[in-house]
Amino acid sequence: MTRPAPADRFRPLPPRRRLLIVLLALATAVGIVLAIVFQPGLRLVRKLPDDVAACRDGRSTGCVGGRSDVIALPPAASGVPSR
Repeated sequence: MTRPAPADRFRPLPPRRRLLIVLLALATAVGIVLAIVFQPGLRLVRKLPDDVAACRDGRSTGCVGGRSDVIALPPAASGVPSR
């Protein structure tokens, strides 16, 4: 086995490059921890105000989850080609 030439020998990274790598690793770790703790996109469950109650006594207005009307179109005639 031959000895490596002086140009092929291991040269350690300069201190500035090492500092850059350490700072990037720390920033990545902090970003991951913050993403786990604060969970972007997480919906917070809001408590209903005290004056708004669920309709339990048969009311359909003035409450959360009330009735909603839906407008439906009649089906198209079967003999007419559509364009």
